[in-house]
Parts: sequence; C-alpha cells; structure tokens
Amino acid sequence: MTHESKEVKYAFIDEPIEIGIDEAGRGPVLGPLVYGCSFWPVTVGEAMREKFGFIDSKKTTEEQRDTMFKQI
Repeated sequence: MTHESKEVKYAFIDEPIEIGIDEAGRGPVLGPLVYGCSFWPVTVGEAMREKFGFIDSKKTTEEQRDTMFKQI
C-alpha cells in the first residue's frame, strides 16, 4: 500500500484554531468505539457558541438538535 502526501492549504492558516475530539460507542469492553476529530478557527467556534448557546452537545435540547440537524 502506498501513501501519497498532498499539501493542504487552509484559508485560516495564520489564525488560532480550536480542535474538537469526540468518541461514540461502548468502548473496548462492550463493543466498538469510534473517534472523530475536527478543527476550525477560534472565531468560528465563538460564532457557533453565540448562535447556538452551548459548548457541550450533551447539554442541548431535543429542539436544538433537531434545528441543527436540519441545517446540516
């Protein structure tokens, strides 16, 4: 198997970023576990927190989740 390295350029290369990491699943004892990671400019994170009013997705209401799902 070969791996080609490609240079990736981001529009926010000179901006500070936030990184989000999350997992889903039951873990190694009870079943598979999947991790995801994403990053974005700090300004985007601030705007999203202001727009949706939360930091932890587990603290969202069902109505907030439905609204965000429709936007996605």
